[in-house]
Amino acid sequence: MKIPENYGTADDLARIVHACPDILAVLSFSGRVTLINEACASLLGFEPIELLGRSFSELIHPDDQSHSTLALQ
Repeated sequence: MKIPENYGTADDLARIVHACPDILAVLSFSGRVTLINEACASLLGFEPIELLGRSFSELIHPDDQSHSTLALQ
């Protein structure tokens, strides 16, 4: 499937992320949180600003680290 050039902008993505009632995050290729919605406050107890720039792996329970790393790869 070919994705059209006008598929969406960064602003469109941000609106979708922030409108979702579930936790939704965007990660960099290195696994750092670059965008996360407000649902993390009520579900995880962290404000979005606290998670920006952090490694996604910091949020994974140690027992789930290896499976999560494989899934992200």
